[in-house]
Amino acid sequence: SQRGNIKILFPMVAHYEDIIAVKEVIKEIMKDLRSWYGVNFTMPPIGAMIEMPSTVWQIESILEEVDFVSIGTNDLVQYMFAVDRGNGSVSDYFKPMHPVILSALKHIIKNAQKMKKGISVCGEIAGNPLFTPILLGLGLRDLSMPPQAISKVKPVISQLVTKDCRELVKQLLKMNTEHEVHSAVESFMADRDLL
Repeated sequence: SQRGNIKILFPMVAHYEDIIAVKEVIKEIMKDLRSWYGVNFTMPPIGAMIEMPSTVWQIESILEEVDFVSIGTNDLVQYMFAVDRGNGSVSDYFKPMHPVILSALKHIIKNAQKMKKGISVCGEIAGNPLFTPILLGLGLRDLSMPPQAISKVKPVISQLVTKDCRELVKQLLKMNTEHEVHSAVESFMADRDLL
């Protein structure tokens, strides 16, 4: 942190107590570094991966302790539906476009924005152009994706109107099934020649 801009993002945070514990560890390390090198190290920005249902419902408390969050959508979807996405017997339950997931994303994003904390999303949905209007409509602007996905997502972003995406999300949040959501998003994209 003394040589450049760094942030520390902690994965697999299960609850508020995890954040308190890791911050204490960082404080101890900084104390040791001060005594070893005589440098007054400052706490770098600390972030939490929101990828467990438990953190969704403790998001306000967690946000009070961190500078930013990143939503790990692959694990969040898997844990939300108690499904192993790598197991063919139950992989049909891996439903990232389900209204339950959209509601969870909305809850996280709304609280991060209210508390003026940085927020990003990573996982398969960030690099899937079909999810782009959903993520923009929910208010996300920081998407983490593999480099090969950028060429697919960037042209979609450049052709979408944020206001239209927000209206789409309002409709999607009233739906009950992933099939309804998927159909509505496909129709939205087709109307704009983005499919």
